[in-house]
Amino acid sequence: MLEEGRGHRNRGQAGAGFMVSPRIALPKGMVTAHPGVRRIMRAQVTGEFMVILSVVFILFYIFYALYANQIVNSYQADESITSMRVASQVQSAINYVYLAGDGATFSTSFRTSGMNVTISNGVVEARSEFSEYDLPLLTNRINMTTINPGDITLRNDHGVIGIG
Repeated sequence: MLEEGRGHRNRGQAGAGFMVSPRIALPKGMVTAHPGVRRIMRAQVTGEFMVILSVVFILFYIFYALYANQIVNSYQADESITSMRVASQVQSAINYVYLAGDGATFSTSFRTSGMNVTISNGVVEARSEFSEYDLPLLTNRINMTTINPGDITLRNDHGVIGIG
């Protein structure tokens, strides 16, 4: 039971040599009395690694979901601003030609895909997939109800606004 020169000194027996301790660091490749001890420690490290890896994946998923949500919100805000800009641009052009009087003309353009611009009952309405924007006009005497994206020319013909 006692081996000389290894382990901790046995305090119960004065001068009786040293006891072998299970906590001795053995050189690599040396077999212990309990060969499963190293395997158990590896399994514990693997389990801890899996827990940490799971937490990292969960955090990654949460941050990705938040990031994707912000991208969608940004896209919707951009469409809303574009709808507002187009409606304001058309409203300003129509009101300018109306206030300038008979024979006034004005040319402008807007290039947006997926945007519908309609005029009815004295209101300019710009719609896209995620937004809708309405602005009032000074007149409801307009000879066109739908404006297609591209170059447009507005003309005041005796108080009736023609869009072409």
